[in-house]
Amino acid sequence: MRLKLRSFLIVFALFLSLLFLWSCSGPVNYLDEGYRSLKNGDLNSAENYFIIIMNNSSNPIELSEASEGFGWVGLLKGMYSTAEDYFHKSLFYNHQNADAYLGLLITAWETSDWNNLIFAAQDFSKLVDESYKFQSLPQREIKWLDCMKLLAMGYFMENQIDNLKELLEQLPSDAFTENLREVIE
Repeated sequence: MRLKLRSFLIVFALFLSLLFLWSCSGPVNYLDEGYRSLKNGDLNSAENYFIIIMNNSSNPIELSEASEGFGWVGLLKGMYSTAEDYFHKSLFYNHQNADAYLGLLITAWETSDWNNLIFAAQDFSKLVDESYKFQSLPQREIKWLDCMKLLAMGYFMENQIDNLKELLEQLPSDAFTENLREVIE
């Protein structure tokens, strides 16, 4: 009996030691690691981290962020259909995810899908203001003004001149906006 109790106490002490060591180092935050890998251009690692979350989480915010991250990986790999699907999946979990709308906007730009670009940009602009910056891509920063210029091009390509004129009134004057103003007048 004493031997069984002693063995149990040794195993229990080892278990507590492992539990303590694990809690000190903390579990891997796969979402942070995924976005860190994405920003560093390590798309395969980012993809793997996002897959782990999508396969194991039931938290809608985590699932939204992981699906969005997977969408960015698809976009950067030129897999536009995959990117679009995962940005939509992200919005299914969290319809307020402005970064997923940004992903849809850029995917639409890359595929010359002007109508979807307009819809994504309009939804995006309802969620953010001029201070918005997206900084999760390698060597890129996307600002609110960049997105509004893409929306302007979408309006131009879809011949929505009245919407374009209204948008140009809201944007600061620069070479891009001045050239567009000249073209439509």
